[in-house]
Amino acid sequence: MIESFKRFRLQKKGLSCGKKRREREMGYCREFLCTSPVVMGLLLGMAGLLFGWLVLWRPAFGVPHVDEPVRAVVVMGLLFFGAILQFSLSQPDSFQQNSRLLLVLSLVGLHLGLMKVLLLVVDDYFLAGHYRLLLMPHALAPLALTILLGRGHGIFATIFVALWGTLMLPETSMLSWLVSSLSTGLVAVAAGRRARRRQHVLRAGLLVGLTAFALATLFGHFASLEGFQWLSRGSWQGLVGEAAFLIGLSVATAMVVSSLLPLLEATFRVTTAGSWIELGDLNHPLLRRLTIEAPGTYHHSLMVANLAETAADVIGADGLRTRVCAYFHDIGKLNNPEYFIENQPHDHNPHDAMTPSMSALVVISHVKDGVDLALRHKLNREVIDVIEQHHGTSLARFFYQRAMAKRDHWRALADEDKAHETDVPEVEESTFRYPGPLPQTREAGLISLADAIESASRSLEKPTPARIENLVSEIVDSRLLDGQLDECPLTLGELGLVKESFTTTLRSMLHKRVSYSKAEPPAGASDEKVGPTGSKTATPSSRTNGGRPTRFEVIRGGEGGGGGRAA
Repeated sequence: MIESFKRFRLQKKGLSCGKKRREREMGYCREFLCTSPVVMGLLLGMAGLLFGWLVLWRPAFGVPHVDEPVRAVVVMGLLFFGAILQFSLSQPDSFQQNSRLLLVLSLVGLHLGLMKVLLLVVDDYFLAGHYRLLLMPHALAPLALTILLGRGHGIFATIFVALWGTLMLPETSMLSWLVSSLSTGLVAVAAGRRARRRQHVLRAGLLVGLTAFALATLFGHFASLEGFQWLSRGSWQGLVGEAAFLIGLSVATAMVVSSLLPLLEATFRVTTAGSWIELGDLNHPLLRRLTIEAPGTYHHSLMVANLAETAADVIGADGLRTRVCAYFHDIGKLNNPEYFIENQPHDHNPHDAMTPSMSALVVISHVKDGVDLALRHKLNREVIDVIEQHHGTSLARFFYQRAMAKRDHWRALADEDKAHETDVPEVEESTFRYPGPLPQTREAGLISLADAIESASRSLEKPTPARIENLVSEIVDSRLLDGQLDECPLTLGELGLVKESFTTTLRSMLHKRVSYSKAEPPAGASDEKVGPTGSKTATPSSRTNGGRPTRFEVIRGGEGGGGGRAA
């Protein structure tokens, strides 16, 4: 309310346009739900009760499913506590976000709930015992969590579902289920780790089905393989039917995961590889505006994307996410493209008529302008983070040095009594620093370094390999010493690999080309001669096709006479 009143007063004085820049804000209720330990405790308590109910309760008869409920409760309590402790240690970031914790618990609960339903179907309809394992939803939670949150979450779901599922099965099926669940879950994690398209998810489901089929054959879960019945023709048909059912069920599970992904992404604000591919489409409205209004910035963003993605692949970071974020990191320059050197014509620089502090203000504001544009176009959180962090709190050094030179000039005049002491401008370094925050992820750190290196490489007059290597090393070291990478999880060993990657990529970008000299006519050949009427005509020796007219001459003749046409 107070801010609105201040803005209204400034608007009446003509000092404000009355508009407020878009900022990312989290309401109190949402912040409480996302970070509160109370909410976390409620989620864990409800999950523990639900998982315990799935093991103990038998709705068909209204009695506990196990013979010793007290012992089962103790075992389940220890298992659940150990699993949550392991999750908090291996995935601390997700554990501290209640939304991520809810996503993990929901998918694991969905997996175990489907198991319970299918087990009841087998028991209530008096199906053969081997159907208990043939009907299980193999790798539902591991595959979904691997695609949504990464390999670590998928492995956690694999182990938890396998161990908890053993408590829901009879003792005769525990060992085979444990082996089958762990194997199919790990296959789902390995296959879904780089699933970028829907067909990749279906392929992961097919691999899970083949693995389940191999294990079912090994443990003898197919009724057609009992004794010597496999010798008969009818048994073979039954075996093929059961195998097709098992593999089809795994593929159907993958289809369910694929259909749930958009809903889960929108609800829990998670971005998968498939979404990154869609966002990286160069026909995005903001990128199309860059190509038209700020072509220099567009080309710079593409080069930064190449540098950063290559380095990300070298150190094991998310290369696809790095590339897409690099596309959008400078979209704030769309508000004032002519104030950035890559978009300026050679004969005009608006900064020549501005003070250094004003020039720095315009240049630095492209970060906030970029966040405003990103929020307007509803870009995801990771892209907005990179836009905010890609300059960190670094110094706009060119304008700072220009301001220092101007201050020294006026100070010298004041010392000579040619100017008053009050004419000496005050220069504060904070005025020329970006607002931050510092890069928080490896991807943001790589884009920050690639942005500075690509910009500086344009000033190299003779980009020899030694000069490129010195430039990369100097910029990376200066950013490190300036504290711009203090909150970024890049290690010194990874920075060494990043330097090598940047150097190699820059060499290919700034390579020299062979200069081609113009072809000289053969000695003694005459290019033209004077005709009988005094006009000059080409001689056969001047033609390069053995005396026949060249393609260029045919086109020119056609254009001049009006009867030809260009090829």
